[in-house]
Amino acid sequence: MAPQKRSFSKDCLSDALLLLMYKKPVSEITVSEITQKAGVSRATWFRHFKDKREAVVYNLMRKWERWADAHDLKDPGRISLANVESFIDYIYEIRDIRQALLLSDMNSAILDSFLLVLVRQHYDPSSPDFFTLQFMTYGLTGLVDAWAETSYSVDKAVVAEYMRRFIRQYTE
Repeated sequence: MAPQKRSFSKDCLSDALLLLMYKKPVSEITVSEITQKAGVSRATWFRHFKDKREAVVYNLMRKWERWADAHDLKDPGRISLANVESFIDYIYEIRDIRQALLLSDMNSAILDSFLLVLVRQHYDPSSPDFFTLQFMTYGLTGLVDAWAETSYSVDKAVVAEYMRRFIRQYTE
């Protein structure tokens, strides 16, 4: 299968799963429902994903990649002071997805996608930076979780400043 077609199939499947998650918890969604909504066979699902969590993480990673492309982020695969506002805007934009993940007890899929995008695809585990960045990713995810617990009532600029302080503390 051509890479572009494979990506399209994965996108369709992961999008279908997220759409279904708005209606019911992930534990109640069957692979047949996902593939029917995506318009593909069950075999296509199993060719691309081992489970629903993997599909959700993939979807979140793709959403970040698209966000970064649409907003001309200079280094979307790195935690940096330069992309704090864009990161906060992205988190705010996916707040409905986060809520659906919470209801499905899959909130940690956000952390997994951040780890893959911001740390694991760029750093060798034997590098000292790997551990620092992994620590920072967990911290930033905690900050995002705290913001969500306020129902995003704290101004984005305030959250961005908290994030900048956190980043400076571990990068200077």
